[in-house]
Amino acid sequence: MLRVRRFILRIFTGLAGSLLLLFAALQTGEGQRALFSLVASVASGDDRTVRFDGPSGFFPTDLRFTRIEIGDGTGLWLTAEDAHIRWSFLALLDGHLVIHNVHAARALLERTPHAPPRPASAEGASPPPDRCCP
Repeated sequence: MLRVRRFILRIFTGLAGSLLLLFAALQTGEGQRALFSLVASVASGDDRTVRFDGPSGFFPTDLRFTRIEIGDGTGLWLTAEDAHIRWSFLALLDGHLVIHNVHAARALLERTPHAPPRPASAEGASPPPDRCCP
């Protein structure tokens, strides 16, 4: 029984150490560039491009970017320079999104993004389901 406890303790210690190292790596410029490169590639698609340049700041709650670009199939539609976002991660535990500051030294909205056409629906629009208590 003592061996099992030691094994479980080693597993949890290793997991906690790995998470701590990951958090520390995300405080470095290289770690943030790698993360936001991954985020941009996941967010980009056939008719959508997302790019984050120069990430810095305290991850995840106080982030800065030298440039953010968002585009679609016909080109860029939004460019933000010297962007900054500060938000509360702990508020998510309470089910709230609390954003303290969103700022860009320069934001250029070239045009509105082109949305893909919606398929025709046989049914009309319906209201969202009632999420109130009975």
